[in-house]
Amino acid sequence: MMSATAVLQFFLLNFALSAVRFQGGGVGQGFKTTCGWKNVVVQGTGQVVESYLAQCHVVLASPGPSSVLADLLRILRTSGTGVVVTVVEVHPYGDVMNDKTGDKENHHAKSVVSALHRGLHSSGNAACRVFIVDHTDGNASAAVWLLQQGELWRRPETRVLVLGDPSNVDVLLQHSALRNTQHALYITPARAATHAHWATGELPGLCGAVKMYRRCLQCGSGQPRLHLLHDWSPAGGLSANFTFFQDRVRLTGRTLRVVAKNYFPYFRYERVSDEPGTLVLPRDSLNARMIAAIATAYNFTYEVREPEDGEWGLPAGGGNWTGLIGTLQHEKADFSVDLTVTGQRAEAVDFSTIYIDEPGVILSSKPKPLPEYLSLVRPLEGEVWLSVVGGVILWSTSLWLMQKLGQKVMHGRRSASFASSVFYGWGLLLEDHPYDPPTNLTGQILVGFWLIVCFIVTTAYRSSLISHLVVQDLSDAIDDMNDLAERGNSEGWTWGVRRMTGSFKAYLSSSLDPAMLEVYQKMQTVDIREGLDKVVRGGFSYIFNYYYIKPVIETEYTDGRGYSPIYFGKTLYPLFSGNAWAFRPGAPFQDDLSKGIQNILEGGLVAFWMNDVIRGYVREEGKRAGKGGTGIQQLSFSTGEDEEAVLRLTHMQGTFYTLLLGHAAASLVHLAEHLLACRPL
Repeated sequence: MMSATAVLQFFLLNFALSAVRFQGGGVGQGFKTTCGWKNVVVQGTGQVVESYLAQCHVVLASPGPSSVLADLLRILRTSGTGVVVTVVEVHPYGDVMNDKTGDKENHHAKSVVSALHRGLHSSGNAACRVFIVDHTDGNASAAVWLLQQGELWRRPETRVLVLGDPSNVDVLLQHSALRNTQHALYITPARAATHAHWATGELPGLCGAVKMYRRCLQCGSGQPRLHLLHDWSPAGGLSANFTFFQDRVRLTGRTLRVVAKNYFPYFRYERVSDEPGTLVLPRDSLNARMIAAIATAYNFTYEVREPEDGEWGLPAGGGNWTGLIGTLQHEKADFSVDLTVTGQRAEAVDFSTIYIDEPGVILSSKPKPLPEYLSLVRPLEGEVWLSVVGGVILWSTSLWLMQKLGQKVMHGRRSASFASSVFYGWGLLLEDHPYDPPTNLTGQILVGFWLIVCFIVTTAYRSSLISHLVVQDLSDAIDDMNDLAERGNSEGWTWGVRRMTGSFKAYLSSSLDPAMLEVYQKMQTVDIREGLDKVVRGGFSYIFNYYYIKPVIETEYTDGRGYSPIYFGKTLYPLFSGNAWAFRPGAPFQDDLSKGIQNILEGGLVAFWMNDVIRGYVREEGKRAGKGGTGIQQLSFSTGEDEEAVLRLTHMQGTFYTLLLGHAAASLVHLAEHLLACRPL
């Protein structure tokens, strides 16, 4: 029994001992043997490889020691095509095929499968991969076993050539092992060989006559079928203008099977019946537009069904999946139009280019109007107010000290009290004229610069005060996780999500941001409608998918004027890797559909269609309800842009509150003075 590596050494030795039979030159010219049908097939195959498969990685496989592959190997090594060759044989074939459980048989079967996978699936720099199967022994079961073990359905671009008698063309090229293979050829002698001819390998009168059959993956009605591609004499050479391998699979006329779930605005449909796995009728949505555009471009039709279990897809053990993923994994559908890409799912199905993100957004009640009585102090930040008050006291103290020192230097000069200096500085700040200015130069310089400071401060305050009196200020909005955590600590704000699982849980729990970790630790689980109702009442934020929740809010939580009390945070969080179309493993049309998605993406249609779908849905729901929204009324103050703004008592209430505060403070001081004056000595 020989291993796959020993087989290659066997063929190289066979080549050295038989070199006398081969002379240099092109394929079919230096190979001088008897005119046997196997030899003719080998020469024809060599010409195909030389003309159309140069620079490819060629895997030669046979169900046992094969003189056909030995001859073909010699041709390939001297053809100058630059092919890389891997040789695999099954010996003895019967032991492997019959599933014998002996250690030697199991070891050999594993080595054969491993060699096939290395040759057919390993990464490399070859321009293409070719799998050539020797079927000249007429054992169809053996050839089928090789095709199955090669897992060709995972690599639809692999080019398959089968060499053998024409009696098994249908059996091999129509086998399910080649269900995804785009290029499958069968090279055979021009007429069938009898049992006697198998022993000698010769067919009288057939010196150089071969035929090539091709399995067309999608032809006519869209179903695979066979047809005679070409017949020629290797002695006369192969036509250089003939095309054996098309670059792409034609989808024209084919009906593709689509599996999907209702998830507006990504995809929406109406069910034909209530039965599991029923046909559905797509309605206007993002993916409905995308698949319609791509189907028109590639001229194919499609039918859409729900998954039989109604699930998105979860691991079910043993490498199997449920839902959409399981439907594709078991090839009950060709592709799905909307799935979130994850590492686990990518091991079971193939994904297209990600065409849209599925970001999360923080939903909160809209900022509330701030009290009008604070409009007098809001023009300046607290730090500025403290700086102004501190500046007045500091300047007044400096003026008072300089006046005191000046009195000692210049005898007889009267100095002001400290209280008078403070009121003097405060009066200048309030634009009072500088009465009784200092007579010495030092005080005059100090007053002059203080007037400049007062001018700057009062001008800035006045301009800002007007806008704060006319336009009502609002509380701070919650735009990100930092705002949410801060609001929770300062005001007892709470938040929630529908489910704390999957990618969302991983995104928050693995974050290094302390704010995100705090949000994760205090997260509540709340249903969508309950969560949005709590958002409207205030003191609560809800985190959900941006595109899914947007039409819900615009149809159920927006009034006829377009006002909604719910605020969308400005920061969108990429909670998921993104959405893509998913394909059954090895789907030969994946590249074409992925290119169609890429063209739509580059054309900017994804974002445009998504927004347009949502707008259309909102209009449709508004007409269906007979009115625009839920009747939520806007309670905040607003002034029309073209109206003249008039200051009302509500705007100026801060002024009168200040007056009342002053009266209260003066009354308290008066009471204190009276009590002190009446205290007995």
